[in-house]
Amino acid sequence: MASVRILIVENEILISDEMALMLESVGYEIVDQVTTGEEAIESALSYSPDLIIMDIELDGNMDGVAAMHAINKHHLIPVIYLTQFHDHLTVQRAIKTKPAAYMSKPFNLRSMSIAIDIALHNATSNKPTFDPASIRQNKYYLLNDRVFVRERQAYKRVEVDDILWIEAERAYLRIITAKKIYSLATSMAGFSRKFQHSHLVQIHRSYIININHVKGLEGNIVYMEGGEKISRLSGEIKAKDGKLPISKHFRKEFLQRLPLI
Repeated sequence: MASVRILIVENEILISDEMALMLESVGYEIVDQVTTGEEAIESALSYSPDLIIMDIELDGNMDGVAAMHAINKHHLIPVIYLTQFHDHLTVQRAIKTKPAAYMSKPFNLRSMSIAIDIALHNATSNKPTFDPASIRQNKYYLLNDRVFVRERQAYKRVEVDDILWIEAERAYLRIITAKKIYSLATSMAGFSRKFQHSHLVQIHRSYIININHVKGLEGNIVYMEGGEKISRLSGEIKAKDGKLPISKHFRKEFLQRLPLI
């Protein structure tokens, strides 16, 4: 798992440093801090951050909105616009870049955390604007090939390819990787409604597996990679040996996904 990687674009150095310290204190990774639109484009293309916090008013000939227009031509990276100004023309230009959230100055850790929550949620649902009244207490978000899982005050990035399997027990769900186990307060049905990826296949009402980590198949049992490593991890899981049951209801669809010879 890795921290959510953030690029800060702010023309006032003291504000940029204050923001970076706040975000790093709760576990986010700051990949770069720049002051101009031109530098923002170069940094975004070099580092491919998970999220950009972009001041609209920047040094140089390019403002934050123009910089995001240029970045979006290469990478669709969620952006939080940071600004003291709210004139109609600027807002309309900003909307065209499909921002994930806005944040006003002055800010604090709480307002930044809320903006990041909104940004990750909106990036997941592809909403160009946000309604603060509609924010839900989601604990995970899917963005292309990664999942963002909340740990304490920050979100951590879990690559989908690192997921071995997902298991449910009552009202809880665990994401199993070779290095760590993540627990979420949700059901399998609730998780499945929000989380879809071509590599993840449900084989049982309590199990979703990553088909790229299937090691073998025998009868109604699937053998998953990493079983020997999982047994050494802390945390209670049901399938520590990597042997997972396949139910009759899901068996046909699962077998159709495997290149059986």
